Amino acid sequence: MRVIRVGVACALGTLGVLLSGCGGGGGKAKPVTPVVRAVPDALRGTIGTEATIRGAQPQLVSGFGIVVGLNGTGGKPLPDKIRATMEREIQMRSIGPDGSIAPGSKIRLSDPNVAVVVVQAAIPPGAPDGATFDVAVSAVNADSLEGGLLYTTAMRIGAPSLLGSRQTREIGEARGPIFLNPFADPGREDEGVTRTAGRILGGGRVTNALKLELVLDNASHGRATAMVEAINSRFPASRYGDRDEVARGRDASSIALRVPSWYKDRASEFLELVGHLAIDRRASEQRARQYVEALKAEPVLASELSWCLEAIGDKALPYCREMYEYPELNPRLAALRAGARLGDVRTAEPLMKIVTSSKGLERLDAIALLSDLSGPNIDLSLRGLLEDTDLATRIAAYEALAKRAEKRQLATLAGRYLRGGAGELSPAYVEELSKVALPAGSIEGVQREMVAGSFFVDYVPVGDPLVYVTQQGRPRIVVFGKDLTLDKPFLASAWSERMMLVCDGDGGPVRALYRDPEGRSTKTTVRGDLRDLIRMFAQHPSVDDQRPGFALSYSEVVGALHELRGSGVGPYRFATEDDRLRGLLVAASNTLAAKDRPETADDAPQADAVVPVLADRATIEAASEFRPRIVPIPPKSK
Repeated sequence: MRVIRVGVACALGTLGVLLSGCGGGGGKAKPVTPVVRAVPDALRGTIGTEATIRGAQPQLVSGFGIVVGLNGTGGKPLPDKIRATMEREIQMRSIGPDGSIAPGSKIRLSDPNVAVVVVQAAIPPGAPDGATFDVAVSAVNADSLEGGLLYTTAMRIGAPSLLGSRQTREIGEARGPIFLNPFADPGREDEGVTRTAGRILGGGRVTNALKLELVLDNASHGRATAMVEAINSRFPASRYGDRDEVARGRDASSIALRVPSWYKDRASEFLELVGHLAIDRRASEQRARQYVEALKAEPVLASELSWCLEAIGDKALPYCREMYEYPELNPRLAALRAGARLGDVRTAEPLMKIVTSSKGLERLDAIALLSDLSGPNIDLSLRGLLEDTDLATRIAAYEALAKRAEKRQLATLAGRYLRGGAGELSPAYVEELSKVALPAGSIEGVQREMVAGSFFVDYVPVGDPLVYVTQQGRPRIVVFGKDLTLDKPFLASAWSERMMLVCDGDGGPVRALYRDPEGRSTKTTVRGDLRDLIRMFAQHPSVDDQRPGFALSYSEVVGALHELRGSGVGPYRFATEDDRLRGLLVAASNTLAAKDRPETADDAPQADAVVPVLADRATIEAASEFRPRIVPIPPKSK
């Protein structure tokens, strides 16, 4: 949180003790020098300038895990302590073949299809129980993790611990298929690309969330009570269907915080709003006026003041609207950001003006804000950007439209399944169901299907052919283009001709051959377009579903598409998200002290932890912006 970080860094006073006297008898009272922070006048009176949220940093968690399903690349010798630790883990957790806990399972660490890995993740600030996160894995005794499935692994605070050492608190778990660098040849270690490290997209889940605590700079029952009232007034439990209040006073210097269910996947946003919330909410309109005037006078505070306006709520909207046409861009965008997040549909037109007249980050910010507003005109405006010549704009428009399509799908399913009766489903299940499939022909123009039960393929039938793949959150391959047919003559090969595709161009099927790293061959044919090819790549033939396929993982499918586009399959461009997971791990490791942070100030210290250095300072700073960057991938040279 920016206000809190600045305030702590600029504190002028510290808690101190004035000692006097040196003789016996009773000692004199020890007065305390109050903390007075150096903060801009416009921000005074907000919670973040008088208190610090403990737990508002990414939390490093890790553990040793077991991966199965390898192609004979595991089972190498292990250090004695790690072997003993994992044998004990297998015995205690009874890990089953699907990655869950099941009694009676038998796993041999010397099995060449099994490997031990180090699992690490950075849990987002304030993430509540049930929140998901990406996970990084690194092999301890394997040459490659291709095809691997991570069994359920306990994720504990700090660095992974060995048998016999003190255990830190378990706050999450991780499991799922491993996603490797998709732009390398499986089974090879050339060109500096390693197959021994990967990630699991959305594979972590918080099971025992750390508590959030608001610690006042200066103990005061009156001030603590005012903060509790301000928070609960702005975030009433009844509004979100929660039973417990968001804030609960503990004593004169401490307040317990809880993330409302509505902000479960946006905990960082909730913490920003709390930090920028005015302690005295009786004069909200007057404060909104002051914030708007400060926006004009001090544009450098635009980001902080935007949060302050949003923290006020709907009462700030009349004052935000005064700035929607302000000539200076930063103050105008700050007011529009607050208004859009508060659901003001009047922000749509000025935001579209920014989209059409600006470049760079301002344009992308405006597109992202439009995704939360209602109205069919917004869908049509965003669809017009799907053919933009700027790659980042095109992807941002797709992301906004996909988000809007998910929301519309959720509203439809909620009306169908959440009205009671025998067919009622849980809200969490309905929310997940709304993201699994998006029908064709919607106003958003985004179609979605799940392929092989492992990843999504989104289809956007607009513009020049483009394949865009995600590297965080839910695994997705996004296929853009009006014409994706495979009816032109071509001979394509990939991975040293272990995969070959042939099309005669006479309307017949594409003939396909694939030899896996173990030398097993699969031959089949495919008709249709690029999406049908992706389905065939990922299809796992089984007793219940005997359709032919190559049974490739998500990362192998992406790698195959990358390889084949230079061989004649299609003239599509290729782009991906920049990898932020590594930088987030570093940012999380830097917030960890020499000893792991206790849950609250009253808890006992946890075990010592040695945190590895994972990246340089530039990576940390880039990751701290939490802004995805689109990276075009050039064709692989032949």
